[in-house]
Amino acid sequence: MNNVPAWPDEPDSPPERELRPWVLIFYTDQDLSNPKKFWTKAARDMGDSFKKELKISSDIKRITGEVVKGASTDDEKLKKIANYCRTNIRNIRYDANGVTAEDRSKFKVKDGLNTGDTINSKIGRPSDINKLFVAMAAAAGLEAHGVRAASSDMVYFRSDLMDGYLLRTTLAAAKVGKEWKFFDVSNPYLPSGMVDADQEGMVAIV
Repeated sequence: MNNVPAWPDEPDSPPERELRPWVLIFYTDQDLSNPKKFWTKAARDMGDSFKKELKISSDIKRITGEVVKGASTDDEKLKKIANYCRTNIRNIRYDANGVTAEDRSKFKVKDGLNTGDTINSKIGRPSDINKLFVAMAAAAGLEAHGVRAASSDMVYFRSDLMDGYLLRTTLAAAKVGKEWKFFDVSNPYLPSGMVDADQEGMVAIV
């Protein structure tokens, strides 16, 4: 490329990769001829992978029953579950909720890690905590699923760039009536039913 202008870092501008040249190089064995078919299959594959880490253990059922006690609507149940995950399960990436260097050194990502482990250890990665929310919502009789979402901090989602690399964030979604509500319960600063600003208005796959 010739005559590439200098990079001006401006507040509230689009993500850097929307303004600067960049290249995504990846290997794939997928058929990339039809974006709609690709993303439909990707959604199924992501869902299957997500479900492998969902375990509605007896502890999850018991704790969920205690958490949603007194809630009369689905919205109230989801708010109670979200608040439980946000305040009782420590996010390994935040110092604000009491995570120490020793906690980080002890925390090990192991094969077969599931939501039962997360609720018992009361600590996890953001994706672990959002998966626990889905398991607890399911234990409360609600329809809930994992979500992979794009982030405006990185690049806007384009369906013709057919790779899951663009969907970097794991969130949770629960269905209330005919409406999907999205949650990020891993962030101790977010109230129930909100996601980070960089995920607002972005494409997501449930």
